[in-house]
Amino acid sequence: GALSVGVMPSFWLQICMFVLALFLAFTKRRCEKILLEDKAASHRTALNSYSMNLLNQMINICAVACIILYGLYTNSFEVTRRIHSHAMMYSIIFVFYGIFRYLYLLDIKKIISDPTEIISSDKSIIINIILWLCFVMFVISKFTY
Repeated sequence: GALSVGVMPSFWLQICMFVLALFLAFTKRRCEKILLEDKAASHRTALNSYSMNLLNQMINICAVACIILYGLYTNSFEVTRRIHSHAMMYSIIFVFYGIFRYLYLLDIKKIISDPTEIISSDKSIIINIILWLCFVMFVISKFTY
């Protein structure tokens, strides 16, 4: 997306998106193992290589890494130089909430579904994404000159 508008994509944002993709992939593998139980290995051979404990650890590591990397992105020189402010750092609140909400849905509500379906069907996550977008657009419009 950044290249299409002639902006060099941020290194921190690229790494953050990579870790977010890993986070979603590991949560999907976890859901598959729960749904398929003993048949998981016959469905997808790779599922035999994961224990629930390992998947939970990888999910937690990716969640923390994603929050930290997004924080580094919002405080990076390129972002603060582009918008002439550190205000983008406050958008990390939405990232915390989104990841925490997603983990809550998986662990407490026991929602076992495709990550896309979980994200697109949960009203709290949808509202959070809209609020994040509004906040980011506000910061860009207010501080970019």
